Amino acid sequence: MATRAVLADHQKMFTEGVQALLNELKALTIKVVGIAYSYDDLCEMVENPIDLLILELSMIENKGASFIAELKKNQPN
Repeated sequence: MATRAVLADHQKMFTEGVQALLNELKALTIKVVGIAYSYDDLCEMVENPIDLLILELSMIENKGASFIAELKKNQPN
């Protein structure tokens, strides 16, 4: 089963670059299931279970620690 990943960053160039790198890693099966460019987009993306989150912490401003704690609580695996 593929690892489900969400990329979250304000910069489209960054997320596209990371997505391209992940697609080239043939030894790993990582499927990007969502890309968020804002905090609101990110909240929608993580409503479904994910395995990996690559996150620009400044995107969620001062909500970083509480956001990650809530995500871990809702998706403990």
